[in-house]
Amino acid sequence: MRFSYRGRDPAGKVVRGVVEADDRLAALTKLRGAGVAATAIKRARPGPGAGSRTAGALLSPWRRGAEGRMTSRELAFFCRQLATLLASGVPMLAALEALGRQSSSRKLSSFVSRIASRIASGNGVAGALLQEGSRVPPILPTMVEAGEESGTLDESLASLAGYFEKEDAFERKARAALAYPLVLVVSLAGVAAFAVGFVVPAFARLLSEMGAKPPRVTQLLIDLSALAAGHPALSVGALVAAGAGLGALGATPRGRELALRGALLLPPVRDLAVKRALGRFCRTLGTSLKSGIPIMRALAVTGRTVLHRDLEKAVAQAREAVNRGESLVESLARSRAIPPTLLKVIEVGERSGRTDELLLKAASFYEGEVEAAIEKISSLVQPVLLVAMGIGIAILVASVVVPLFEAYSSLAF
Repeated sequence: MRFSYRGRDPAGKVVRGVVEADDRLAALTKLRGAGVAATAIKRARPGPGAGSRTAGALLSPWRRGAEGRMTSRELAFFCRQLATLLASGVPMLAALEALGRQSSSRKLSSFVSRIASRIASGNGVAGALLQEGSRVPPILPTMVEAGEESGTLDESLASLAGYFEKEDAFERKARAALAYPLVLVVSLAGVAAFAVGFVVPAFARLLSEMGAKPPRVTQLLIDLSALAAGHPALSVGALVAAGAGLGALGATPRGRELALRGALLLPPVRDLAVKRALGRFCRTLGTSLKSGIPIMRALAVTGRTVLHRDLEKAVAQAREAVNRGESLVESLARSRAIPPTLLKVIEVGERSGRTDELLLKAASFYEGEVEAAIEKISSLVQPVLLVAMGIGIAILVASVVVPLFEAYSSLAF
C-alpha cells in the first residue's frame, strides 16, 4: 500500500511524500526510522490513469525530468559514482559533496545537495531518499535501506546503477528507433508547406492566364494556398497553436496515456509492451532479491514498477499468497500474465536457491526481445511512411501537372 504523509524532519522542516508499507502502522514505523515525525498520514489515492497502466509499460516512469523527477540516466550516474567513491573508502558526506561538484546537471546537483543536507541532519541515506517522494522510483530507497542494514551499501548502489543503466539504454534505443520516422514525417510536412506556399500560387497564376478551369483537387490546393497567403499571420499562428497544443497534450500523463493506448491497438506494439513489462518485472524482482530485500518488500516494489495492469494485479495477488505461506511460483501460476517459461525459470530458481540470478537472466532475455521488437516496428513503420510520402508527392504533382497538360492540349486545338 502507498501512504501519503506530512511531517517534520530532524531539522524541523516540513516534508511531504509517499511511503510504501503493508499498513498505516508499518508506514509510521518506516517514517520514524527515516527520522520523519509524521503529523498526518493517509492512504494515497491512485494517480492519473492508474486504471489503465498497460500503456506505461512501453516507457520508463522515470524517463522525464518533468515534475522534478530524476531521469534514469541521472540516477545511473548518481548510483555509479557514489558506489565507486564509497568502495574507495570516501565518507558519505564527502562523497556526496564531490558528486555534487562533479555533476554538470543543475537538477542532479540540487538532488545531491538535498540528500547531503538530510544526512547531515541525522537521516540515513535511505531516509533521505525516501523524503524525495515521487521524484525517485521506489526501488532506490528500498535497496539503499537493505544495503545500509547489511553493510553493503556500495554493492547495493552498484546493482542500482546497473538497473538504471539498463532502463536508460532502452529509452535511448526507443528514441533512436523513432528518430528516422520522425525525420520522414517532418520532411513530408516541409514539402507540403513549400508546395502550398510557393508552387501552387505560381501554378494558379499560370492557369488563370491560360483561362483553364482546374480540377477539384487542384482547386482545393489553390484555395488553401490563397487562404494561407491572404492571412499569413493567422496561418502561422494556427500552425504554432496546433503544434503547441499537441506538445502540451503529450507532456501530460493523460495525453501520453491516450497516445500509448492508441498505439497498443497495433499487435506489434502490444507485444512490445508485454515483453517490456516482463523484463522490468524480472529485473526489478531479481535486483531486489539479490540485494537482500525480503520477498514481501521486493514484490511490493516490483508491483509499483511493472506498469502493466494485468502483471501488476498478478504481483499483488502473489504478494498476498506468499504472505499466506505459498511459494512464489505457486502464487504467480494463477495469473495468465506470467508465461509458462518464466514460471519454470522461477520454479527452478526456488528449488536451487538461485531465484535472483535466474530472474536477472530472464530479464536479459526479455530485454533482448524488446530490442528486436523495436527494430521490427521501426522496419515496418519506415516503408509505410515512405509509401505515404510518395503517394502525397504523387497527388501533389498530379494535381499540378495534369491540369497543365489539359490546358496546353486545349490551346493546341
